[in-house]
Amino acid sequence: MQKSSLAILICLLALSTAAIASTDDARARQQQKLDDACKQAREVKIAPLREAVIKDCIDTGKTEEDCRKFNQDYGEKMGNRAALFMDLPECVKAFKHNQSNRSTR
Repeated sequence: MQKSSLAILICLLALSTAAIASTDDARARQQQKLDDACKQAREVKIAPLREAVIKDCIDTGKTEEDCRKFNQDYGEKMGNRAALFMDLPECVKAFKHNQSNRSTR
């Protein structure tokens, strides 16, 4: 192979690698955007439920600080308990986008 052909091949490989990295970065940014939208939508639904649980905790005689600390992750996945409201449209969209990334590789 001539030196010029080898140089062209190396340049094409470098450009191809850069294009793949750029696509991966764009996908990662889009996934983060979708994940953030899911998190915000879930928080709107979970916040009032968390506050009710905290109020019930306080009513048992515990301090508000202790109740808030204990319930700060209310609604999230814990042990075998699934996270709440993962079926919201924003979360389904984020999940599908994440799965589509796996099926293309």
